[in-house]
Amino acid sequence: MIHALRCGLSGILDLVYPRHCAGCGKSLHDEDGDCLCGSCRESIRFIGQERCPRCATPVGPYAMTEGDCLACRKMHLRFRSAIAVAQYEGAARELIHQFKYRRSEVVADTLAGMMLPRLADEPALKKVTLIVPVPLSFVRYMERGFNQSELLARRVGQHLGVKVSAWNLKRVRNTASQAHLPANDRLTNVADAFAVRRRSEVAGQIVLLVDDVMTTGATASECAKALKAAGAKDVHVLVMAR
Repeated sequence: MIHALRCGLSGILDLVYPRHCAGCGKSLHDEDGDCLCGSCRESIRFIGQERCPRCATPVGPYAMTEGDCLACRKMHLRFRSAIAVAQYEGAARELIHQFKYRRSEVVADTLAGMMLPRLADEPALKKVTLIVPVPLSFVRYMERGFNQSELLARRVGQHLGVKVSAWNLKRVRNTASQAHLPANDRLTNVADAFAVRRRSEVAGQIVLLVDDVMTTGATASECAKALKAAGAKDVHVLVMAR
């Protein structure tokens, strides 16, 4: 009965407010997903095992060195490993943009639907004991009213059966947006920008740090630095796109 009512209401809403693909803007049909048309969904380039295990950059097998790649060898990253689900381009980029600025639970579910099935083959995640989302600044949080990384982290936590600590890691100062900064400025921008409120919750834990996008890894590295300073045993990173 309830399912029938939901389906009926969904159909009425689709007539009044037609759904559009987050990737290309075309109208969605019943056979499409909630956010992407079939063509845009198929266009997403997922990142498999041919990636740098340290920073998750997609690389060929001959670009690897001992546990890192040319992209991150000189960065002194503070986390142990990183997992990225898809390349940050095209439909994936548009979907994440809608997720970040519109707080769509439907988009969050769509992203989680792409992310969660790919976690089974990641041995590092089997040892994780605590999940922490990358925090927003207070100003950014008040502007948006939510933290997109927390929405993803909670879905990952439910899937893995691991506790999510949503508010323990904090930003201790506001930083400029990383989006248009060159690599060196990104490192400076977020240096010492994070701290842990309750060290006892982090001490001895193997932490999975969750974010929506990673570009250079500077933000994730500084978060890992703060978590390790609070006693975290190790830190791994999971992002939707790279």
